[in-house]
This record gives sequence, C-alpha cells and structure tokens, in this order.
Amino acid sequence: MTQRSRTILSILGVTKLDDKFSILIVTFLAIVLTGLAVTTQTAIRLKRLSPSVDAAGRQRMLTQRMMGRAFLLASGDQAALSDGLKSAAEFEEGLAALRGGGRAAGVALAPAPGRISPYLDQLEARWRAFKPGYEWLMENADKRASREFKLRLASLEAQSELLLAAAEEVARYLRQHASNRVLNVAIGLLLGLAAAALLTFALAFRTLRRELIKPLEELISSAERISTGDFHAVPAEIRDGELGTLALALEKISDSAVKRINADKITNRLLNLAVETEDLPGLLKTALETVLSADWLCAEPKGAIFIADNAAKKLTLAAQSGLPAAQGAACAEVGFGRCLCGRAAEAGEVIYAGGVEARHENVYEGIKEHGHYCVPMLSGSRLVGVLALYLAPGYLCDLDEIAQLKGIAALLAQIIEKKRGQAENRKMSEALRQAAEAVFITGTDGKITYANEAFERMTGFSAAEALGRTPNLLKSGEHTPEYYSSMWVSMQEGLPWTGRIVNKRKDGGLFTVQANIFPLKDSSGKTTAYVTLQEDVSELVDTEEQLRQSQKMEAVGRLAGGVAHDFNNILMAIDSYAGFIRRRLPAASQEAADAGEIIVAVQKAAALTRQLLAFSRKQKALFQALDLRQAVLAGEEMLKRLLGETVTLKISVADDAGRIMADPGQIDQILMNLLLNAKDAMPEGGIIEIRVAGHKSILPVPTPVGTMPAGEYTVLSVYDTGSGMDKETLGRIFDPFFTTKPKGKGTGLGLSIVYGSVKHHGAYITVASRPGKGSTFTLYFPVFSEPAGKGELSPERALRTVPAQASVLLAEDDPMVLASVERMLRELGAEVRAFPEPEKLLEFAAGYAGGIDILLTDIVMPGMDGFALAERLTAQKPGVRVIYMSGYTDPDIFKGRLGRPGIVFLQKPFNEALLAETLSRVMAAGAA
Repeated sequence: MTQRSRTILSILGVTKLDDKFSILIVTFLAIVLTGLAVTTQTAIRLKRLSPSVDAAGRQRMLTQRMMGRAFLLASGDQAALSDGLKSAAEFEEGLAALRGGGRAAGVALAPAPGRISPYLDQLEARWRAFKPGYEWLMENADKRASREFKLRLASLEAQSELLLAAAEEVARYLRQHASNRVLNVAIGLLLGLAAAALLTFALAFRTLRRELIKPLEELISSAERISTGDFHAVPAEIRDGELGTLALALEKISDSAVKRINADKITNRLLNLAVETEDLPGLLKTALETVLSADWLCAEPKGAIFIADNAAKKLTLAAQSGLPAAQGAACAEVGFGRCLCGRAAEAGEVIYAGGVEARHENVYEGIKEHGHYCVPMLSGSRLVGVLALYLAPGYLCDLDEIAQLKGIAALLAQIIEKKRGQAENRKMSEALRQAAEAVFITGTDGKITYANEAFERMTGFSAAEALGRTPNLLKSGEHTPEYYSSMWVSMQEGLPWTGRIVNKRKDGGLFTVQANIFPLKDSSGKTTAYVTLQEDVSELVDTEEQLRQSQKMEAVGRLAGGVAHDFNNILMAIDSYAGFIRRRLPAASQEAADAGEIIVAVQKAAALTRQLLAFSRKQKALFQALDLRQAVLAGEEMLKRLLGETVTLKISVADDAGRIMADPGQIDQILMNLLLNAKDAMPEGGIIEIRVAGHKSILPVPTPVGTMPAGEYTVLSVYDTGSGMDKETLGRIFDPFFTTKPKGKGTGLGLSIVYGSVKHHGAYITVASRPGKGSTFTLYFPVFSEPAGKGELSPERALRTVPAQASVLLAEDDPMVLASVERMLRELGAEVRAFPEPEKLLEFAAGYAGGIDILLTDIVMPGMDGFALAERLTAQKPGVRVIYMSGYTDPDIFKGRLGRPGIVFLQKPFNEALLAETLSRVMAAGAA
C-alpha cells in the first residue's frame, strides 16, 4: 500500500487493519464489479456493433453482386435484371440503417458512432456517383450490344472499385472502433485493477492478472489482428462470462467475414469460369472443386452436381468429386422426391441432414456416416439442378452457410442456363452458316448484322462487304418502289413476309429468290431484328416460264388441230369435186388442166397444213416410204419465209440419196427446229446450208443417240455460220429445257424434240461445232429397201381392184364431205348408204336384212364417236370391216386407239384413188 493510500485512509478515520483490509476488499470488489459492469456494457455495445460490421461488409458484397449482375446482363442474361435491381435496393437500405439505425437484410442495426460519420459520408458519396450509371444499365438492358452500354459498363466498373473501397473503409473503422472501445475499457480496468492490487495482497493481483488482464490483452490483440484482416485470431480458451461473450462476438465477426470472403472468391471464380470455359461438363467439374475448396465448410472434400430433367422428373449426375464408384452408380439417376437430393429438387428448398437417416434412400455398399447439404440450383422459379455437399457426421446446420450456398447455387444455375443457351446459339449459328439457303440478319435500322456462307456464294458479296449495309446492295431495279414498301410495312407490323424477289449479284447478274422474312422478338414482344432466308429459284422460274411456253404451244397446237380438221374437210371437198369435174372433161382440154391445177393446189395446201401441224406436234405419226430430197425441196419456200431476209438458205441434194421410212410431218418438224436453232445462233444474219446425200458407213460410229452400225444411210445435214458452241454446251444441247438463250427467248425444247424424233425414226445424229466457227448437225436415216413387186398403186389400177356392188355404210357429220365421199364410193361401184348422225345409221342397220361389207366412219362426231359406232355396229353385224377417217391430226384425240392391230385409217383429205386402194385392201383382207 502506498503512503498516499495510507494518508487517504487515515483522513477517512480508518485505522484498523481489518477495516482497511475490508475497505480494500470492498474497494477491490467495487473495482471488480465496476470493471465487470463496464466489460458487460462494452460486450453488449460490441454485440450491438457486430451487426453493423456485418452490414458494412454486406455493402461490399452487394457492390460485387451488382457488378456481377451488370456483367451477366451484358452477356444477355435477362434474369440478372431483377436480381441487380434488388441488390441496389438492399444497398440503399443498408446504407440508411448504418447511418441512422434500423433494419437491413432483416437485422436491426444501431446508429453508427459519430466518428464513423465521415466514412459513411464518403460511402454515400461513392454510392451517389455509382447509382445513376448502374440504374442506366438496368433500364437500358436492350442496348447491351451498343458501344454506349459497353463504355458505361467499363466506367461503372471503375466506380465500383471506389465504392468497394469506401464500404471496406466503413467496415474497417467500425471494427477499429470496436477494438478501440475494448482497448479503452481494458486500460481503465488495468488501472483500477492495479490500484486494487496495491491495496490487496499479491495473490489477488496475480488472480486479477490471470483472470482479467491477460484475457483482455488477448482479446485486444485479436481485435487488432481482425481489424487488419486476420480472421483466425480469436483465442479458443476464452468462452465464459462477458469476456466469453465478447470473444464469441469477435469469433462470429471473424467467421462471417471468412465465409463472406470465401463466398466472394467462389462467386468470382464461377464468373470467371463462365467466361473462360465453353465445355459445360468441364465447367461443372471445376465449379464443384471450387465450391469444395471453401475452408469455412466443415465438410469432406466430396460433393456432386446433378442436372434436372423436369419433364422426366429426375436428376442426372453431371459432376462429382471424391465419390466411390458404388455411390456414383447408385446416384447416377435420382428421381424427384427420392433421397435427400430428390427431395431438394421436388421442394425447391435446401435439405440438411446431420447423418445417414431414413430419408437417405440411396444406400450402397461401404456407405459411411456423413451429413448433407442438398441445395437446389434455381434460375428464378425453374429448377436447373441440385448441388450436394457432404458434411462431417454431426455437423450442425448453419443458416449463414445455407444463405451463402443458395447464392452460389443460384449463380451456378444461371451459368448452366447461359452455357446451354450459348451451346444452342452455336448450333443455330452453325446451322445457319451451313444452310443451303442464303441467310442474313438485319437490325431494326435495316443494316445487315450477319450473313452466312450461302449468302456469299449466292450474291458474290463477302460477309465483310455486306455487314453494316442494307439489303439495297442486292436491289435489281426489277421491282417497283411500292413492292419494297409493302414488304417493309409488313415487317414493321411484326408480320412475316414471303415472296419472290429479283436480286442483283455483285457482278451485275440477276437471279430470282424465294424470300421469307420474319421478325425476331424479345420477351416483351418487341422486334429486335429481322431474319431473311432466300432460296435461289432462278432455275425454277425458268422452268415455270418454259412450262408456260410449252402450255402456250400446247394451246396453239390444239387450236391448230381444230382448224386443221375443218380445213382438211374443206380441202377434201375441193379435191373430190375437182376430180369429179376433171374426169368428165376431155383429157386435153384447158378445163381439165384447170381442174388438175386445183387438185395440185389442194395437195400443196394439205402439205402446208401437215408442216404447220408438225411444228406444233399435233400431226399423227404416219411412217411411209419417203424421198428426203423431195421433202426438203417441197418446203423450201416455207423455210425461207421462216428464216427471214437476214439469213441466206442454200439447199443441195444428191442423186445417191435413197428413200427412207419416215413420218413427213416429223421430218418437217426436225428441219424447222434445226433451222430455227441455227437462226438464233446468227442474230446478225448469215448462211444456212441444207444437204441431202447418200452415205455408206463401213465401221460402227458412236453418236449421242447410240452407236450407229455400218450400212447405207441417207444423210440430212444442216450447217450454219453462227456463233458455235463450246465443249460444255455440246454436252447438254439435247437436255430438255436446256438453253443458252436469254431469259424468255427460248424454251430449251427444240433440240430435245429433234433428239426424240431421230430416235423415233431409228436414225442417228452427230454435232460438230466450235466457238465462232458455226455448227453442223448431221442426221443419218437408214435407207429403206422396198420389197420386190411393191410400189405405188396407180389410180387406174386401184379403181379396177374395188369389188363391184360392195355394201358400204358411211357416217360423216360434215355435209360437204358426206356428199363428196358418198359420190366417190358410188363412182367406184359400191352400194352406199350415207348418214350424218351415228344413231340414224344404227337404226338403219338394226332393220336392214341385207349384208354390210364395210363401215366408213368419221372418228369425231356429235353424240357418238366413230370407235363407239364401230363397236355397236359390229356387235349387231359381225364380220363388218371398219375404215376410220378424220380431218383431225392430233394423236391425243384418238387416245392411242389407231395404233391397235387391224385398224385402217384414212387421213383427210384423201382422193378417190387412195379410197379405192383402201377399199380393195380391206375387202381382200376380209375375203382371205
């Protein structure tokens, strides 16, 4: 005891040692009680201050989360928008609670000490600088691809560092304030205890030293180390009384900080993985290892990630670490509601188990005691998977850990969905890249933002040349402004547009596409882009044009066939009546000669009709012995008119050309197609030469129609001085619809018709041509050898061979033809009964008791055609022979029935000699 102490006690009248000791004891106890009171108050204040420290740390975490959501938003994750706005609201709530007290994140906070206000002011100033930029990003998510968005995001990232530093500053000064409070109280307690120790015995001093001073020093040291970032500095032996409360508070602060830091590390690592890793299985494996590396979990380094199949209601093991093979097999698939992970998936809530229990249904050989956190990975309300962590047996559930794990699992879910979306985008991008159709995407401003390889091939523009330009670079000028305007109006209304567009290639060539344009819309229904698919249908358009031309020719042919029928009937009447007149006149008279000229003119008119119908392919094929020289020379005038004045036609025929079996109409058609083809090769005019000559082939010769055997042929060649053809064109000239002429200038059918007719005749064709040197088409027709004794039947001989009094029924709806044919038959000596209507003829035959030798019937008649008439008559009168006649030349009219065996047909116009020859042949065949 010091002299000052004794003097004070003496002044107070305390003289006895016991009293002094009692006073000292009382003083000591008072000091101790005061110290305990102060300690308790300090602990309580520190306990109240602990949530503020946590809240300040949470401000830092919220800053990181807001930046994380901003980056996720920039990558196209719309779910980050709501979480980002929520984080901003939580930050402002926490800032207000730190300053004036209140609740933040569900925790009540005391008002911050006055000395912390400058740091809160700085934090609030950083927040005011940060908030407008952040809110702009949230409000303008649809501009994430713009340069302004990227610049603002970069600026916001720099401001976030200042905001993070300000939040850390507040937390650090709060922790330091707590440490200083502890230090101040400790110093006061030390002084009081030192005074008490001087008034008491050394044992009390040592006790105080051991029970109070040393623990306080350790707590102060721990507080100082915590303030510097050492979160593992709380002594484990201090657990009782107010100091224990203080130690537990410090330990809670330390643990919370450790968990937060580790959670932040995990979050940052997962965000980096989302950017760095494309392979989803590899990402999940690394993500699981990252989570398991957190030292704040008292867990074994084992865990798993399951991916959910919501349609099948099952989980599939996608990544695992540390699981034995038996467990991996047992947990490869887990149904919703089964075992702990399945229950977490079904409930959408974290499932905790401290050990193996009844809910742990997936058991396996060698299973050991362990606990579980099964955390559902949710993206909004959608289940993506389950994160399963293995705990040491008896590990206690920690709500803070669960909260942290929920955040990690939610981030994992968003990353998985993002990666899935990216994978689908890559598939779609690759599909678009390799699509046969040209695909390009334009923004709402009409500028091209994407073009695939087919676009490059189709248009000649590279993607680099097209990007940033509008589709006007393909504009051909073939459409009116109204056409494009209607297309744009449809697109602006959000409606798909389809139609054909004539585009222009980079080299200036035109091509036609079938275009399909449709809008791309975001989740709100707003159009963000337009996708255009274009298929080159130029060949289809040409084919359609060729088909229309063919149909037009078909219609012209049908019209010509109808006209030819009537014309042939008129010619027949003229020819027959001219013959009647000539036979009644003296052979040497001028009148007989005039009648002969009429007959010749009729024959020429009939030949001209055959030629015209041959061109329209409406002349029935009638093969007969034909002198090719006469056939070519007979059509010379018509061919000259066909070619026009700019083309000079030369024809040369040789005496050694033999007769061939051919259809005169098809020969005319072959010749006209070859000449028209030659004329088209000489747009400025030129020379065409036709040659007919004999040819003897000693060896087989290959031709486009097949190998031509050795033998005798009559050759028809057509030479022109036109532009000629290259080797590639020569290889395709006989293909249907192939043409080298401009669009709309040819059908591509002419040479294919020639090819078909040549094959039909059993003939062969060769082509010789060079660019700029003209072309020569050479046709080889086998020479026809007539049987001995056969030849043309003279009119006199034919008239003598008609049996006398042959009974003939005649059916013809044209009155002039009916009268002329009836007269010809009578003059030939036949007994004739003529009927303009088939029904009348059948009525007569049904009541006629005499014999009927021949039915001579027109084919096309009102009410009943000639074929039906013949069937009904022969059913009534078996043995009647039938001769068909017609002025129609279209084989389609006859439907193939003239090709039946035994059918006898007379093509109008025919003369009396041909009629007599036909009657004789039919009667002779019947007699045999």
